[in-house]
This record gives sequence, C-alpha cells and structure tokens, in this order.
Amino acid sequence: MLLASVDKYSRSLLNAINDINMSFIKHYMLVILHCWLLSVSASQNIYLTTWQFGLFNEKFFVCSEDFQTKSTVAVNSTLECALLCATTQFSKCLSFNFLASQNQCQIFPYLSKHFNARSVTDKSCLYYYQSELLMLKFFFSLKQQGNQSLLANVSVNSALQKPTYSSPLYLPGPTFSNYSVDGIRSGFFPSVGCFHSAQSPPSWLAVDLLETFVVYYVMLVNRDAVGERLSRYIVGLNRSLRSVVKRWDYDLCGQYPKVTVSASWYITLCNSYSYAHRYVIVQSANDTDQYLTVCELEVYGQ
Repeated sequence: MLLASVDKYSRSLLNAINDINMSFIKHYMLVILHCWLLSVSASQNIYLTTWQFGLFNEKFFVCSEDFQTKSTVAVNSTLECALLCATTQFSKCLSFNFLASQNQCQIFPYLSKHFNARSVTDKSCLYYYQSELLMLKFFFSLKQQGNQSLLANVSVNSALQKPTYSSPLYLPGPTFSNYSVDGIRSGFFPSVGCFHSAQSPPSWLAVDLLETFVVYYVMLVNRDAVGERLSRYIVGLNRSLRSVVKRWDYDLCGQYPKVTVSASWYITLCNSYSYAHRYVIVQSANDTDQYLTVCELEVYGQ
C-alpha cells in the first residue's frame, strides 16, 4: 500500500499536533513530521502526474475526474494527503487528488482513467498515484527510464492533419471535421474552427490514422461555450469505418464519466486490446444531445 512503512498511528499523531494551542510549537512539530514523511515517501512509488504531450513537448498536470460525488477531507499539504491515503481504514488507496487551492484531499481506491488537463502553472488540483498499474507507470516513467526513443513515439499526436469523417455538419461556419485535427488547441469558436455537428443524431467524429496503432490515450479540447454538449462523450476504436457510425458498433476506448464544461481539455486512457486500431471515433453519449462539438482531437499511442 502507498506509504506502507508509515505507522498506522501517524494520523493520530497529526491530530494531536493540530490540537496544540501554542502556535510556534505546533508549527515546529509539523515541520518535523513533514520532513519525516518526505523521507518516507521518497522511498515509495508515489508519482505526480506530470503529463507530457507531443507537438511542442508541453507538460501538464492532470486532475482525476473519475468520481460523481466530490467527497473531500481537509488537509494542509500533499504529504498529509499521502498520510491519509496510507492510513485509511475504509478501503485501500491507490491514488488521490490534492486540491491545493482548497486544502482538500480526494482519496480513490482505484487508478483513474479520465482526467482534466491543466497547465503546470495551475496547481489547484494535483493527481498522485501508486504505480501498481503498468499503463500509468509506463506513461509517467518513460523519461525517468531514459527511453527517449519510445517517449518520442508516444508523445507524437498521431491524429494531426490526418483524414477525418463525421456525421452531417452544422452550417454555415468553420465547422468541418478537419478543424479537429489542425493542431490548434484554442476552443474559441467561431474565431477558430471546430468540428460542429448538425442536429442529426447519432452525432460522431472519426479520424483515420492511416495505419494501425495501439492507442494509449485520447485528448479532446472543448469549445469556449455550451461545454456541456460534450458530456459523457464516448471514445471508440475500430479497424474500419462505416458511412454511418452506430453507437457501440466499435471497441470502447472509454466513456467520460461526468458533465463537461467549457474551455477545458479532457483525457481518456484507453482500454487495452491485443490488436491495434486505425480509426478513433468520438460520439455523443445519447441521441438526445443535439450537437457534438470538438475543437481538437489528439491521439497518442504507438
């Protein structure tokens, strides 16, 4: 378990420190405790998810979105969150969000597959995980392993400038499907072109990678308004493409679990398959959604 070497009574010690009334003694003891925790955590498999994308090798933090109810615990630091994760008595802890702007912690008994991407300057939510899942360890450990050639392959957006197909378009306007793979991550529609479907479900967008890939994850850039139209979107994978894409008539990469918001970037880690795929499909969750809008679709794999 995460921070397994931390004694189960450490949390009680932290509570006792917080009960001390003399602020200078409390501060001194917290510093000692935090230094000790830091030395313990350094020997454990705890990773901050600094995600590296292709194109310009940008780096981003991510925040897990794999929850419906935002249940949090008050903490003062990432280390306190890690301590709670190590000593929780209710279920095992494999990952957590540290909400730095709110001094809160979200503990998860699983490793997440769905994320909101954030600039490295935005530390309002930081996702940490224990590397029990090889896929996550693979993503976040490539650079540390020194495997630069493999990192270079994975960090290339395989969808960039590739052929695209879609359900009928919303016209007039810069709404063609190829706008979703033009490499422009702005969601300011219509100043910048975005794919925008007509009101004719089932709405879908597909990119032809021109060769088969093992797809690891897909990132979508949502537009700057009516962001809820992308809610609970489905990402599918296929080796061929029909003229009309029917929902679930493909292998499932993943389905985003929540309502989406405007001007956000979303990441879905794909389910693993024993074979590669050529087409990546994005589709509305149900036929009641009037439109599907995707400002950028990026695909990463090898």
